[in-house]
Amino acid sequence: MGTRHSVAAGLLGAVAAVSLLSACATGASSPESPAGSVSSSSTPSQRPTSRWLPPPVPVTPLPTTPERSPQPGELTMTGVVEAGVERGCLLMTYGDKKYLLMGGDPNVVKEGARITVRGRPNPGLLSYCQQGTPFEVAEAHAAS
Repeated sequence: MGTRHSVAAGLLGAVAAVSLLSACATGASSPESPAGSVSSSSTPSQRPTSRWLPPPVPVTPLPTTPERSPQPGELTMTGVVEAGVERGCLLMTYGDKKYLLMGGDPNVVKEGARITVRGRPNPGLLSYCQQGTPFEVAEAHAAS
């Protein structure tokens, strides 16, 4: 008789565990959940369709004055902006190097635009783009 009770208790425990796990998977809250707990009630039709992108990297612009001469380490380059392999990554080839354009006016620095940019290469800057040497854009305008 003791074996029958232990089997029944084990089966009841398994059913309770499956019920709890099922409730967690669907986002339902159980009576045991603490007040103020957060549950997810999104359905597949409510999920965003676009891929998540990290926030843009803040870039401190270099001071701009019309008569200012280039500073050491600063580069001015003109070329066509290309799309990188990762979404939101923009590149420019200058000489035999590719630069990852970081910052600048998004109305100017966009795929296919022929632009002139001024800024500094920053090879130590980390990026999810995995292409080109990061280039901190201080100024960008359409090339003539």
